[in-house]
Amino acid sequence: MFTGVFCLSVIVGPNAPKIRLKTQSLVTVKLGESAKLSCQATGEPAPRIMWISPRKDVIAVSSDKFQIMDGGMLVVKKVTLADEGKYACVARNSAGDDIKNMKVEAEPQEPFINGMKGKSTTKALGVSYQTALLDCRVEGKPEPRVWWVTPYGHSLTTPYLGGRFQVHRNGSLELRGVRKTDEGRYTCLAKNHLGEASLLVELEVASLGSSILCLCKKHQLQELFSLMRPISNYVPTSIEPLQNLFVAGLRPLSLMGLSIVVLVRIRV
Repeated sequence: MFTGVFCLSVIVGPNAPKIRLKTQSLVTVKLGESAKLSCQATGEPAPRIMWISPRKDVIAVSSDKFQIMDGGMLVVKKVTLADEGKYACVARNSAGDDIKNMKVEAEPQEPFINGMKGKSTTKALGVSYQTALLDCRVEGKPEPRVWWVTPYGHSLTTPYLGGRFQVHRNGSLELRGVRKTDEGRYTCLAKNHLGEASLLVELEVASLGSSILCLCKKHQLQELFSLMRPISNYVPTSIEPLQNLFVAGLRPLSLMGLSIVVLVRIRV
C-alpha cells in the first residue's frame, strides 16, 4: 500500500468589490453635529475606499471638515447647510469597483447665531477710520431670514451694500471708515418658521494715538498682546512676517521666524 502526504494549493483570483448595506441612503443630523456615513466592502484584494463630496471632489482622509476612518466610515464634522447633498462611496481594487450613494440632510431647526440660540449680547471695539466687522454667523433650517438694525433704526437686509455699510451673505456686518458717530447698539436678527434668534452688539469706537513698532517671535505675540492691552491700552493693527520686509541693518538670516508688529495706543 502506498501512503504519502499530498499538498493542495488553491489560488484565489481577484474578486471585484462589493459594498454591504447599500440600502442605507439617507443620513439626517442636527446642525452643528457630526454625520457618520458607513461604507464597508469585501473583495480580493482588499478594496480601497474613497469618498466623493456633493461638489464632485475627492475627500481627503483627514481635514477640518472630513475624516475617513480605518473601516471606511466618513465623518462629516459640525454639519452646516453647505454640507447637505449626495456623497458617493467608491470601493475599488484591481478587479473593479462598487459605488454607494448616500444623502446627508440637516434636520429642521430654529435659528442660532454664532452657536447661540435665543437672545445674546456682546461688545465690539472699532478704531477710528479702520474697518470693523460685527460677526453674525447664522445657522438654521429652513435657511433663516437675516437682517441688521442700526442704532438709528435702519434695517439692513442680507446681503446689503450701501455707503460704508455692507452685510455679507454669511450675516456679518462690515463698517468701513468707522467714526465716533457709528457707536451704539447694532442688532442682528435671524428668523424662520421654527423660531428666531438675536444678537445685540454694543459698538465702541476708539481714536488713534501713538504707536510702537516691535520685533517678535511668533510664539511671543500672544504674550505681548496680553501684557500690553490691559496696561497701556495698546491694540495690534498689523502683523507682517519679516522675511517679506527689508529692515536696514539686519541681515536676512536674522529675520527668519520674526514678525513686525504695529501697536497703536487707543483713546476711548
